[in-house]
Amino acid sequence: MSEYGFDDEFRRIIMRFYQALREAEETFSTMTRLAIGELREFEELLEQRLQEFQGEGIEPIVSVDDLGDRLRILIDLPGMDRESLSIVVLEDRVEISARIREHVVKRALGSLSEKFSFREYRGVYRLPASVDPRSVRIRTRGSLIIVEADKKAAV
Repeated sequence: MSEYGFDDEFRRIIMRFYQALREAEETFSTMTRLAIGELREFEELLEQRLQEFQGEGIEPIVSVDDLGDRLRILIDLPGMDRESLSIVVLEDRVEISARIREHVVKRALGSLSEKFSFREYRGVYRLPASVDPRSVRIRTRGSLIIVEADKKAAV
């Protein structure tokens, strides 16, 4: 050590540098994990939309509400042909399909791409709890389909 303490000061600077480097690496690692998660979600959504475009089917808007002893599934199918509506409720999922009276046209990824015409709704949705398929009740309100099913009793 010198009489002016340069070695100690240099050592403190080096320690602060390495600490800042470790913090930057941790921040970068966290940001990378978050970005990869976001990219996976985007990739799943893009794959889903590409399947819709390739199959000329569009996934309906669906929400599932847990009402305690039963589940309520709301399905929006604007422009559907009621005669073709098919709703299959199994213990763990709901399968939906219906023809569309008028073709639905969507643009993929904004105005730079071509238009796609859809002829039917199709979707399979996992339920958050097991239900008794025999207890299913279905009502309609315009283009909204309301499906209710009792939850299976815990064994």
